[in-house]
Amino acid sequence: MLPFARRAAPWVIAVLTVIATADSFAQSFHGLLAWAFSHRDGAWAWGFPVMIDTFVVVGEVRLFIAAVDGAATAVKARCWLVTAAGLAASIGGNVGHVGFTAPLGDQVTAAVPPLAATVSLGVLLGLVKATSGAKSTTAARKPRSRDDARETTVVKPAGAAPAPSETSAAPAGKRTRGRRTKPADPGTVRAVAERLAAGEALSRRGLAAELDLTPYRAETILTAARANGHLNEEDH
Repeated sequence: MLPFARRAAPWVIAVLTVIATADSFAQSFHGLLAWAFSHRDGAWAWGFPVMIDTFVVVGEVRLFIAAVDGAATAVKARCWLVTAAGLAASIGGNVGHVGFTAPLGDQVTAAVPPLAATVSLGVLLGLVKATSGAKSTTAARKPRSRDDARETTVVKPAGAAPAPSETSAAPAGKRTRGRRTKPADPGTVRAVAERLAAGEALSRRGLAAELDLTPYRAETILTAARANGHLNEEDH
């Protein structure tokens, strides 16, 4: 339940903020239109609210872009100046249509729509910025899958030196070709040669288990013993 509520909360806030923004601008438009009708011809009065509240929208959207792009403080200050100028003109027009000599309550009520429109639009743009930033952070922190890791290919420039791991020695326990080995003990070789000459069948594994040697070492002794036996035969 909690994960679902957490995912749904931003959408609820967004919907309510959109409704509040639309309602606030509509009421501000109505107040500015009433002010324009009392001072201008009807045909031109309809464009007066758009001319004033547009600066609030443009200033806040430009401020949103500046915040996302990480613009300099001077750029953000100019955006705030445009927003503040549009807001001041909108408040003046909305209060003016009820009269600057009207009761204070009427003037405050008339000033609420442009203030609410400015604040709600800022909240909406801030929510968009926060949601976009959270998605970017989640994507950056998402670990790569094994398939992605296997598909990653490192392209080396021609003539590049091999990595240290590629030139490292072979793991312990594995013998490499060309490695110098310790000569077999002559007494052991002679004893094994005598047993072979007597007709005893000796295997590498059997000799390794008997003398507690590695199979490779036992093979070395057997090879030396056979060679020793052949030499003895040639001497005779």
